[in-house]
Amino acid sequence: MGDDLTQNWAAHDDDDRSDVDIWADHHPEDVPSTSAVISSSTKKRAAPTTSVTSNLRRAKKQRKHKRGARGEQVALDLNTPAKVLDFLWTLYTNAHTNLTELEQQDTKPTESSFLPTHDQTETATTLVKRCVTNCESTLKKIFSKSPVSKSPLIIFVTGSSNRACAIIKELSSLKVPTAKLFSRHMKIDKQHEFLQKTSYPIGVGTPNRLLKLLDLGYLTLQRTTLIVFDVSNDIKGYCCLTQMDTRSDTAVLLQRHLLCNESLQFVCMTA
Repeated sequence: MGDDLTQNWAAHDDDDRSDVDIWADHHPEDVPSTSAVISSSTKKRAAPTTSVTSNLRRAKKQRKHKRGARGEQVALDLNTPAKVLDFLWTLYTNAHTNLTELEQQDTKPTESSFLPTHDQTETATTLVKRCVTNCESTLKKIFSKSPVSKSPLIIFVTGSSNRACAIIKELSSLKVPTAKLFSRHMKIDKQHEFLQKTSYPIGVGTPNRLLKLLDLGYLTLQRTTLIVFDVSNDIKGYCCLTQMDTRSDTAVLLQRHLLCNESLQFVCMTA
């Protein structure tokens, strides 16, 4: 039995030596320390380089310029009042599908209510100067007129608030105030308030907000003589009479307030 115990102790000694041999090949410097692991996991991300920062700024600037941007324009033949009437009437009846043939005949205006668009690149400013006699003096006279009228002489109808802002920027060269008749950052009560205080020669709005203002009586057409439809295509190829979000409101606006007013004239802006 004594010999067996001696053999068992010898076996254990061999096992201990083998453990030492296994770890002997690994040096302490090969094992990462706890502090090194923590520092590598909490290391801050490197700041973007100058080129990356400039690219981000450029992309942001390009996105900003897309607001109210125009898409590829389709050449429209609108050089006679009859062609303008047919163009707008086709878009109107396509948007207002509930009209019967009899209703269409009763509400269709005459050619005398429409003005031609000779220049496809005509801007908002040049259009106003062409359509309004003695443009500058006439607009300034309306602005200084008393009592205050809630009826701008000219109203632009466009498909989005971004496009409305772009048109207002174009009209700034006329140096007369322009009424903002759209919903972007503007409540309808606030618009009612400034329409009561100032006679605006020109108004620019979207179909839905114009419809609400007219329905509530906050805006009138008593002194309005010209309605300008912005039919230029947006970046997706739509205008206020073809875009799903605005064409029904535009059709109702035409039926309820515009086509029934014989004192109004209509013109299209395609630029």
